Formats: sequence, C-alpha cells, structure tokens
Amino acid sequence: MSTIKLFGKEIKVEEKEESIMLFGNRILLHAALNENENKKQKQNDNRIVNGINLLPPKCMRMAIRLGGGSRPVYIGRKQVENSDFSLQQSRLLITASTHCWKLLDNLIASEDNDIAVQVRVMDPRCKFHDMKLNRWNSVGRFVFNRGWNSLLKENKLEKGDTLDLWHFETPLNQPCFAINIIKNQ
Repeated sequence: MSTIKLFGKEIKVEEKEESIMLFGNRILLHAALNENENKKQKQNDNRIVNGINLLPPKCMRMAIRLGGGSRPVYIGRKQVENSDFSLQQSRLLITASTHCWKLLDNLIASEDNDIAVQVRVMDPRCKFHDMKLNRWNSVGRFVFNRGWNSLLKENKLEKGDTLDLWHFETPLNQPCFAINIIKNQ
C-alpha cells in the first residue's frame, strides 16, 4: 500500500505489479511491455494445436524477450517417467519429431562435431540451469544431463508430470531451452 499526495490530499493506493525473476533480478512486466506489445501478445496466446500451446507461458516468453532471446521453437511434450526423475540416472530423455531432430542435430553438429553441447535450460520460475545436451544414436534420442538433477529437485518433478519443451537462443547464439511443467493431478 502506497500513499500519494494528489491536489493536497493524501490518498492510499494499493498496487499489484506483475513481475518475474530474470538472471536474479526482479523485473516489473509493465515496464517491459507497451500497449502495442500487449495486443500482439494476446494474439500470440491463441497458438494452440491439438490442445498444446505452441508458445511458452507468458512469464517465460517475457524472460526470453527481456534477455534478448530468439523466438521460442516448440520441440515437444513428454510425460516424466521413472528414469527421468531417478537421481542415479540424472538425465532427461527427449524423443524429437523429424523437424526437431534436424534442429537439435544441427545444434550439436555446429559444435565441432562434438557429441555434446553446453546449453542453458529455463525452468517455469525462469531460473536457468546449465546442462549438457547429448545425442544418443544408439536409442535415437537426445538427452539433457549434467545439471538435470538441480532442475528436478527444485521443481519437485514426479512420475506422470508433463513437460513442454522449447528451444531459443541468446543474442550471443548460446543454445537455450525452456521447460514448462504441468503437474500430474
């Protein structure tokens, strides 16, 4: 509650500001968007195909935009399995469609033909986790590891939770991913 003085009278005003945490700093959303961007945002919110929103949640889109990130590309949806939240295995397996496979394959191929690439993964609270993205040719999948356990613990993942995954890049072309978690009810 704030008190302001207007025409010589003190008035108590209650403000409810939306904000997000970005790289450890609290950012107010109204400071980041102007009216035209709000209209565009409402139009983009309708990108739902087969019950799946092809865009990350609003707070994640804002964090990506404010950080100068590229437009997020939807990779896919996955149900969390026992092997994904096992602390001993410490990894998330991703089954990608043909289009996404090419995107991820190009990402790894661009790193001097190395098998793994260093990436940053944003969780639903817009906190980044450093991980490795590997290609496992033997099972035809990609895998996030080396850092997966921190995201797992902090977001209290359980078997049956659903993950939506998007890819984007920073202004310095660093590969990043955003993971939204839909808790199993």
